[in-house]
Order: sequence, then structure tokens, then C-alpha cells
Amino acid sequence: MNNKNKCRMDSDCRYKTLTNSRDGIWHKLIIITFALLIITSLSASVSAGANDIKITDFQLDGANTVSVTVSSSITLSVTGDPKNDGWQSTRYRIGGASGTWVCEDTPDHSSGSGSATESFTITAPATVGSYKVEVEVHKSNDCSSSGNDKDSMSRNNAIVTTACPDSDGDGHTDESCGGDDCNDGNDAVYTGADDSACDGVDNNCDGTPDDEYTVDSSCFLP
Repeated sequence: MNNKNKCRMDSDCRYKTLTNSRDGIWHKLIIITFALLIITSLSASVSAGANDIKITDFQLDGANTVSVTVSSSITLSVTGDPKNDGWQSTRYRIGGASGTWVCEDTPDHSSGSGSATESFTITAPATVGSYKVEVEVHKSNDCSSSGNDKDSMSRNNAIVTTACPDSDGDGHTDESCGGDDCNDGNDAVYTGADDSACDGVDNNCDGTPDDEYTVDSSCFLP
């Protein structure tokens, strides 16, 4: 009789086999448990490294980018998530490394939950060009936080300065400062624009509405 068949008939042998099998299962469970503990520990370490305060967005006059005349005032709105851990100061810089950081203390946002928004009045550069804008939010006042206690966001070409405004973005500046746009609030109106729509608007800024209307009869509005 071989050992395998003999073990089937021997109760002690069967018990030992069952015990060894159970020991093997417990051994595997212990290994799996330790592995899960290690993974959990690593995840906690990663979470601990996340910023305690976060900047979620900033807007310039309500938009991501803005085109203004040189030295104009701009409203900078900064939205941050202090995560109940405080937001007490903000600093910003226009023009990258050649610009100067400006720090402003804000109310303490260490209580409550969710995001908060602070607004600042900034001044556009005095020279025509395109400028990068950088913004930082700090947990402490005086913009002295470091590491996870601050967060930053930047945007290239966020401020475009012109000698004369082009508020409607049609590529033609306001005639009030030497441009050729007689209505800088309508991007279909500027010198040289098509004026044949019969809409009662002087699209080409020559003083006569619809003067390019080509129908033989006069252009009558309803």
C-alpha cells in the first residue's frame, strides 16, 4: 500500500494533512493582510503630501485673459480652497521673472468649508505687450508660507496691453484714441467693414448706414 492510500485510511494522517492545509491558508491571509497595510500606509503618505491649501482659478475682469490699454486697472479675482486649514494672504506678479511680487493679506478663511474668492485691483503694465500672470495663495499672512502651505497658478499672455483699446476684439482700436473703430462695442463695425446688410448700422464707419446695399431700390427697414 502506498503512502497516499495509507494516509487516506489513517485518521491521524488526515488530521495532519488538514492542519497543514489550514496553516497554509492562514499563512497566505497573513501575507495579504500585511500587503494591504503597506498599500494603505503608502496611500496615506501620498495624501499627506498634497497641498493643505489650493488655488482653483483666477480671473482678470471676469475672464482668463484680458486686453486693456496700458496702465489700466484690472480686477483680479482669486478662488481658493483652504480645506478648513486657513488662507490668509495672496501674492501676484505680472510679467514673469522681470515682474515684482505684490503681497496682500486677506481675511482668515480657516473656518467653514468649500471654496472662497478674494478680489484685488491690479494695474496693467505701462508698456504695450503680452504678459504672464502668476498668483499664489498662502496659509499664513505676509505670504510667508512654504511647502504644502501654499499653492500657485500661472497663465501666459493673460494680460495684453495696447496703446488704444480694442474692446470688441475685431482687430481695430477705438477712434477716440486714433483708431478706426467707430463702435468698439460691436465687432462687425470698423473702417472697411461690409456695410450691405440693410440693418441700419454704419458698419464701415463712413457716416452713412447701409451705403453698400446693392438692391436697385432704397434700403427700407421694417
